[in-house]
Amino acid sequence: MSSGRARRRRILRGTARATAVRVVALLQVALALGLERARPARAAAPPPTAAVPLPSSEALGAWYLDTSRTTRAEPKVRRLLAHALYDDANPPSLAEIEAAFHGRLPGKLAAVILARLDPLAARPSAGSGDHELLAALDEAEQSGLFDPWIPALLWGQIAKLPEPKAADARARRRELLARLRRHALLCDALTRAAFEIGPVEFSPWRSKAARPIVDTERAYGFALQMGLAQHLARPDATTWATSATIELRVISAVGLTIARDGAPAAVSAGAKLRIGRLDLLETAATSQAILEHPTLGRLPLPQGRSLSVWQLPELLQGRARELAEDKVQRALAGDPSAAAWIEATLPLTHALLRAGLRKDPRGRGAPTLRMILALFDDAVVRARQYKR
Repeated sequence: MSSGRARRRRILRGTARATAVRVVALLQVALALGLERARPARAAAPPPTAAVPLPSSEALGAWYLDTSRTTRAEPKVRRLLAHALYDDANPPSLAEIEAAFHGRLPGKLAAVILARLDPLAARPSAGSGDHELLAALDEAEQSGLFDPWIPALLWGQIAKLPEPKAADARARRRELLARLRRHALLCDALTRAAFEIGPVEFSPWRSKAARPIVDTERAYGFALQMGLAQHLARPDATTWATSATIELRVISAVGLTIARDGAPAAVSAGAKLRIGRLDLLETAATSQAILEHPTLGRLPLPQGRSLSVWQLPELLQGRARELAEDKVQRALAGDPSAAAWIEATLPLTHALLRAGLRKDPRGRGAPTLRMILALFDDAVVRARQYKR
C-alpha cells in the first residue's frame, strides 16, 4: 500500500461476533438455495440401473476400508487365484487360498474353487448347477466380497454344466448370466469410485477425541454411494461387453431370441447381432434360424437350443470349421493376421484355439494366442487403474 497502515488479519473473539458470523453465513446459504431453485430445472441424470443391487453405505465403507488395509496381500491373492483357475499343472491348494483370504473366503465360493481344483471332490449335479452358482454369488455379495474374479470364476463353471432344456432351467441360466453382469458392473463402478476417493490413511489411536472408526466407515460409504450413483447411471461396458464379442448378420430370425441382462428379446432378420460372453441365444423347436459371418459364411442354428458362447463353436461345420482350423494353425506358426482373425472370432473359435494350444504349446505364436485366450476367460488380473 502506498500510504496508511498495513492491513492486519482480524480474529473474531467472543460469542456475540461468532453468532453474527453464523447468522450471516446462514443467510448467504439460504439466499443461494433460493437462487438455485429459481433457475430453470436442468435435465436430470438417468437413475442408477435398478437391476444392480446397491449395498448399504456402511457395508461399502467397511468394504473400502478392508480392501485398503489388505492392499499388500492383494497380489498374493490374485496370483493364487490365477494359478487355481488356469494352471492345471501346478495348482495351489484350497488351504493356501483360504489363508490368503485370512479365513474370510465364503464357504460356497470355496466349494466352487474346490470343484475347479479337484473335479471329483464336488461336481454340481445337472439340476442344481446354476442354483449353486447363484447361491455362491449371493453369499459373496452378502459377505461384502466384490471382485472381478468372482464372475470370471462362476462363469467358467457354466462350461461344465448341461445345456438348460426346460423353461425353468432356461430362466435360471438367464438369471445367472444377468447377475454375473451386474456384479461385474458393480465391481467396475466400485473401483472407479474408490479411486476417486483416494487411498485411506490409517493413523494410530491418539486420544479420546479421535473420530470413531464407525463414523469413518459411514463417511466413506456415503462417498462411495455418490460415486456409484454417477458411474452406474452411465455404466461402463466393462471387458465382458468389449472383449471376446462377435458381430453376425441375421439371415433368418424365425423363432430366434437373445437373452441379455436376463430379458429375452426377439431378433429381426437383416439386423446385425452382437453376441457377448454373457448372452444367450434361444431357438424355437420348430423353426430354423441362420446367422452369417463375413468369412465363415452362413451358420445355421440348431432347433430348440439354448446356446451360450460355450456351445457356439458347434456352429462351425464343414468348410467353416476347416477355415477356422487353418487360421489356428497359421496363428500358432506366428502369422499375426491369423492371430488377429482368431481374436475377432473368439466366441466361435475358442474351442479350436484351446485344442491347438494343447497340441502345440511351444509354437511361435503360442504366447500371443494365450494372451488372446485370456480375453475370453477374463483371466484374474489386478484391478485396472483409472486416471482422474
